[in-house]
Amino acid sequence: MFEGKMLDETTDPRYLNYHLRAKELGLTKESNVLSLDRPLTRYETVILLYRLYLKYKLLNLVGTK
Repeated sequence: MFEGKMLDETTDPRYLNYHLRAKELGLTKESNVLSLDRPLTRYETVILLYRLYLKYKLLNLVGTK
């Protein structure tokens, strides 16, 4: 969403690459990708989006990505 591109979704589960990218960015500490195969609460969604927003804002302030 913030990087302006989609990741490969031909994996199983299809969201595997998004999960790996979120772990890489420090947005989640969840190691079992299959445990994410459930609905997210509003709270969990807001926490993920807030962490992503802060990370990108900080990276833009220092001029690196």
